[in-house]
Amino acid sequence: MNQNHITAQGDVSVQCTNISGSVGGSFVLSGDIAADGTFQLGEAGNLSSVQIAITGTIPASGQTSWNGTYSITDLPGYTSCIFNQTGTVNATPFVPLTGLYVGNLTSQSGTLAVSLVLAQGSPTLGAQAGGATTGYLPLTGSAVVTGSSCFNSGTALPAPSGQIRGDSMFATFNMNDGSSALFNSVYAGLDESSLQFVGFFIIGGKCDRQAYTGTLTRQ
Repeated sequence: MNQNHITAQGDVSVQCTNISGSVGGSFVLSGDIAADGTFQLGEAGNLSSVQIAITGTIPASGQTSWNGTYSITDLPGYTSCIFNQTGTVNATPFVPLTGLYVGNLTSQSGTLAVSLVLAQGSPTLGAQAGGATTGYLPLTGSAVVTGSSCFNSGTALPAPSGQIRGDSMFATFNMNDGSSALFNSVYAGLDESSLQFVGFFIIGGKCDRQAYTGTLTRQ
């Protein structure tokens, strides 16, 4: 949320009712908050076969949960896969991602002991193709690495290179040997006590194309 504008994005898969199969993909929603605190999110100008809409009310003063309803319907005239789903939305915010995350990342090349100091910024709107906007949380940080013959530290590039979107995040670290490390991960839970499915992919330098994976835990 940025002032009175809301953006949301994610992935969806829905079961067809007329055939044995499903359709899905990623989506980006946006909308504005009305004076009474209600909102409606939709996919402006999107001709995807999966149409998603969310309506709800922002939390009252002192509250944190977002409540509302959603609908997932097929595009009018789209008959290959027919569906119509509705339900309730109960959204709870994640704990802010700021802290020290430590762990071992492994690959065929060996094991890296990685310490990341990560910091979450304030909600920001970014431009999309066609003039649309979507929101994200800027992500900055620094890395200390042992176990590599090429580098031992790095600094994350500022947004939009470093971003948090929903429960996933990514950043590019400039390493001290001149290479870049592409970092991506997802939260293991709402408390953000650990990052799972961590990816650390090296571009450039003598360790070019080495890829490490693992889990990092907040200290």
